[in-house]
Amino acid sequence: MNRGDLEQGIIDYMKRPDLAPVTPLFITQATARIAQRLQARANEVYLTGQAYTDSTFQLPSDAERLRSVVTERNGRKVILRSLNDEAAARYSTPGSGAAVGYQLRADTLYLFPPGSGVLDIGYWQRPAELSTATSTNKVLDAHPGLYLFASLIEGYIYIQDDDMAAGMANVYLAHLEDINYNERRRKLGSVPAMGAA
Repeated sequence: MNRGDLEQGIIDYMKRPDLAPVTPLFITQATARIAQRLQARANEVYLTGQAYTDSTFQLPSDAERLRSVVTERNGRKVILRSLNDEAAARYSTPGSGAAVGYQLRADTLYLFPPGSGVLDIGYWQRPAELSTATSTNKVLDAHPGLYLFASLIEGYIYIQDDDMAAGMANVYLAHLEDINYNERRRKLGSVPAMGAA
C-alpha cells in the first residue's frame, strides 16, 4: 500500500469522494497518532557506538520515544537508568566514574556523572511523513491496516461523526495493541508451555 492507495481507501470506506482534498490531512494526523504508541520492528532503531562528549548526546531528529541507553563499564554492557533531579545532583561531580544514568530534556540526553564515553541507544522512530515525494514508509509497509484505521478516526472527527470516530478508535486501539503484543512476544521468544508430567 502507498499513500495513493491509502487516500483511496479512506474515501471508499467513508463513501465520501468529496473528502479527497483533505485526506492528506487525515494521513498526517494519523502518522502523529501512530508515532505516539506504536512499538514495533517497523519503527524501532538501534544506534551502536555513539560517542558523547561534555556529558550530552543529541538524539536524532526522528526519535519519538527513547527505548534504552546502554554503555560499557569494566568490559560489561550496563543499562543506564533515567534519573530524577535529586539523583542527577548526586552524580553531578565531573570525573566521578562511568555514566550510571541520564536525563532526557527535549531531544538531548544529559549523562551523569559528567564525562565522555560511548553509548548504544534504542528508540522508537517517528514514521516518515507521507507525501507525493514519499509515498510510503516502513510503518505503512508493515501495518497498512493501522494507518487506515488511524486515518479513518481523523476523517470521522473531521465530519463530526462522533459515533464512527469512537468505533474506529476502538478498532485502531485493538489493532495497535495486537501489533505491540506480538512484537513483545517476538522479542521474548517462544516460552515452553507448562504441561502435566
